[in-house]
Amino acid sequence: MTKGSILWLSATLVALACNDTAVAPQARLRPILADRFDNAEWSQPVNLGPVVNSSAADMNAGLSPDQHALYFVSTRPGGLGGNDIWVSHRRCLQCSWETPVNLEAPINTSTNEGAPTLSDDGRMLFFYSGRSSGQGGSDIWVSLRISTGADGDIWGDPVNLGPDVNTAVNEQAAYYVRGDGEGTATLYFNRGPTGGDQDIYRVSLSSAGEPLGPAVAVSELNSTSTDQKVAVRTDGHELLLSS
Repeated sequence: MTKGSILWLSATLVALACNDTAVAPQARLRPILADRFDNAEWSQPVNLGPVVNSSAADMNAGLSPDQHALYFVSTRPGGLGGNDIWVSHRRCLQCSWETPVNLEAPINTSTNEGAPTLSDDGRMLFFYSGRSSGQGGSDIWVSLRISTGADGDIWGDPVNLGPDVNTAVNEQAAYYVRGDGEGTATLYFNRGPTGGDQDIYRVSLSSAGEPLGPAVAVSELNSTSTDQKVAVRTDGHELLLSS
């Protein structure tokens, strides 16, 4: 498997990766695969199949806290343009994934949206976007879930996390870590110029997803190469990253 999304769910580590498979000189498929890390061993990767995966690029997958919703990015037809965020649901942990639906506006735009991640209570969706009215490059945005129903979730207008998080270069791949019971949380993310090395940053958030001060580089995690895509164990005692 190539680099993808990693997340901790209770004591289990789940990897959702994109596997680049050449299908023609002009095209590459990127199906979403899943494997689990239990009892110190990885399971064999499992392709999520043709309901989730398409002939387009499918990537940046992340699970909801209850593992009943799979949010991912795709370039498949039916989107608003560029990379869009889609969601597939399942009724139980043993149930099959249902046909993905596009999150549409206001989440998706004609530019690229990517790396969706949810807060631990599932009410906030963080993602990056190159839409206008940001700080420049790809910025991290947050949307609050307004309601949940049989016809799908309704998300509010995304809010830019502002200059405490976003800059003129790219901010991407946010990872939300729940707080210590005092109403705060930590958001890890990558920052770096297009085509350049990325570093890992973190910022404290309020219970409403608002930054509580400027983001700071996590110097002990960064190197002279690209460091990115953080995942933190639910008890906070272990962190994984891509470098």
